[in-house]
Amino acid sequence: MLSAIPPVERWWKNLANGRCRSRCWQSPWRFRWPRSFKHLEILEKSGLVQTEKVGRVRTCSIKTAGLSVAEQWLDERRTTWEERFDRLGDLLAEPDEN
Repeated sequence: MLSAIPPVERWWKNLANGRCRSRCWQSPWRFRWPRSFKHLEILEKSGLVQTEKVGRVRTCSIKTAGLSVAEQWLDERRTTWEERFDRLGDLLAEPDEN
């Protein structure tokens, strides 16, 4: 998962504090611009990040609406997952018949 990469996780923390330049993605962690831009493009298409280019500077900000969609998707599946894990727990708790 993209956010599990330590540099990206730090970038999200920086971004959570407000708008940040897209170059801040690469400078502390030695990401090359094409790789950085590809990640930003994916995040923007998914609705999680918004970028704005003014002159030669591209700034990024978090789009909370994109996070709401992800949260809704998780909530819709949470009950099913909890039921499946409960059943698995019951199966694992049964005594071994061998």
